[in-house]
Amino acid sequence: MATASEGNTAQLLDASGQRIALLTGHTGPVNRIAYSPDGARIGTSSDDGTVRVWDANGQPLIVLSGHTGPRAVQFGGRGGNPDLQR
Repeated sequence: MATASEGNTAQLLDASGQRIALLTGHTGPVNRIAYSPDGARIGTSSDDGTVRVWDANGQPLIVLSGHTGPRAVQFGGRGGNPDLQR
């Protein structure tokens, strides 16, 4: 499970609610979270104008910037961009 925060972070939780990872790096409130269809990646969008992609362990993979207040994040196909499938 993943939760978003107005404190500029998101977190990954296990089934019992224990934190697995804290996703840091956004400089504005995180407003959306999405899992890739294969569960290997998590996307977060923020009021800071970025969308960030993380692996399932919370390690950062890529930052997409230049957006004006992204309010959504979504993966397409079978996991999104094949370039991110490392």
